[in-house]
Amino acid sequence: MEINLLPPQQIKKIRLVKLFQKTTWLIFLAMLINFAGLGYLYFLNYDLEKALVETKSKSLEKNIEEQAKNLAYLEEKVKKTYGFVEKAKDLNQENPLKWSEVLEELILFCGEGIKLGAINMDEKNLKEIRVSGTAKNREEIIQLKEKLGDSAFYEKIDFPISNLTSKENINFEFTLTLKNG
Repeated sequence: MEINLLPPQQIKKIRLVKLFQKTTWLIFLAMLINFAGLGYLYFLNYDLEKALVETKSKSLEKNIEEQAKNLAYLEEKVKKTYGFVEKAKDLNQENPLKWSEVLEELILFCGEGIKLGAINMDEKNLKEIRVSGTAKNREEIIQLKEKLGDSAFYEKIDFPISNLTSKENINFEFTLTLKNG
């Protein structure tokens, strides 16, 4: 049996104080856990931002390296092209040839059945023009060869016999050597 000598109001006050103490303690624990969670999230966010910055930095570095390689490649191409243009200028001074007339005549000599695929010049020997393409039939390619042989622009035509082995749909290739002056 339990005897309580305290008046009921005081018992009620004591209970309220104990309840207040427990509630305060629980609120303090909740706040402490909340702050710990926020701190963890803050550092987690910091780590994620740091990882994102590093990833972007690496991506940018890689992109810069690729762009630098591309730039170096383009610079080399420009140098080669500039050298080719200088050689062509020198050749043109030695041999004042109107390139537009040479190319125009070559194109005019091609009949309807001939399609030019490429016209190339050798960087080392600017007097040689390599021509390739397709011809509908053997007669078209023979006519082209004859017209080129009669031209005032070319001193030599290297025309492989392999250009004439097929009767139709002929892939051809030949080299023209320009005359001096």
